Amino acid sequence: MFYLGPLLAKKYLNAVEQAKLHEEELLLISEDLPIALVRSWTAMITTWENNRNSPNPYYMPEKSMLVHFPNTLCLTYFYRGLRK
Repeated sequence: MFYLGPLLAKKYLNAVEQAKLHEEELLLISEDLPIALVRSWTAMITTWENNRNSPNPYYMPEKSMLVHFPNTLCLTYFYRGLRK
């Protein structure tokens, strides 16, 4: 019989650490983006979390691309869509 306590505890602590890092990255990214973009993205996420039948903001069409900036990751597809 396997005892999963230590394994689950280790995974939990890792998840908490990663969540903190992701939150810090989100704040850094949000500071560099236009406020309208941040508000729109936040609204899309909130809507999707409350109703999974609404458009998935995390879905990336094949033609979208990721652009890597130092310490950030930005979806140019999403940003282009808001500038129209």
